[in-house]
Amino acid sequence: MKHIKTDSIYSRSASSENANFPISRTADMHPKRKYKALAGAWFATITIEVVGGCSDIMLAGTNATSLTITASDPNQISWGDSDTWGDGDTWANTGASTTIDLIQNNRSQTLWAEFGTPVLVPCVVSIVAYCPPTDTLEIGVLRAGLARTYGASPKYGLSEGRVDYSIVDENSNGSFSVLQRDKVRTFVGELITTRAYAWELADNYDEMGMEPTAWRLTDHENSEYVVFARFTSPPQSQHLYPGYSAVNFELLEVI
Repeated sequence: MKHIKTDSIYSRSASSENANFPISRTADMHPKRKYKALAGAWFATITIEVVGGCSDIMLAGTNATSLTITASDPNQISWGDSDTWGDGDTWANTGASTTIDLIQNNRSQTLWAEFGTPVLVPCVVSIVAYCPPTDTLEIGVLRAGLARTYGASPKYGLSEGRVDYSIVDENSNGSFSVLQRDKVRTFVGELITTRAYAWELADNYDEMGMEPTAWRLTDHENSEYVVFARFTSPPQSQHLYPGYSAVNFELLEVI
């Protein structure tokens, strides 16, 4: 279980951009307020400047099905798996290469990319996002930064549910009509983790409260769930074991 607590993107730009749906929209908390490429453009290069390092990238509200990601230092010097160095060459920090792990949730229109090795310094990340050729690329939310890991997967897996915002109008004669509205996912779980991780999760809630962040959840069968979500209430800890705590949490998807 991990999340990108702080969005570390300092600036963002796109190689293809509809002026009515600019890339700046991906910085807000509303995945349905989308960035869109120019009509008919099924791929685009998104360039982001990330401060404080980067290990993970998350897209929500997107029709992208694949990403190609390259990291470089602020001077635009790229590194990758095929780079070689002489015996006397050194690098200030171990750099990341292209992503090696990509998790895609089609039903929820989310993507999560994890670097093989985190970049621990400010960097520039180039993301080439592709959607089906018959569509126009769109992205609702883009987050990047150093993800926080809580040291365990939820005990006994996760409970996944739905909240339906539809409105049912019932008349006095028993007839009714339904105004269909959005449905979102909920996730409820319990972590058995160290005191330090339990306190960190509580501290993070104190800092961000109900603000949505990027989450990557794993159940006991290693199924992945990527969601842009917020806490519905503060996480609750039970310090039942020497050195370990049971932490209950509930997340509500934000659209």
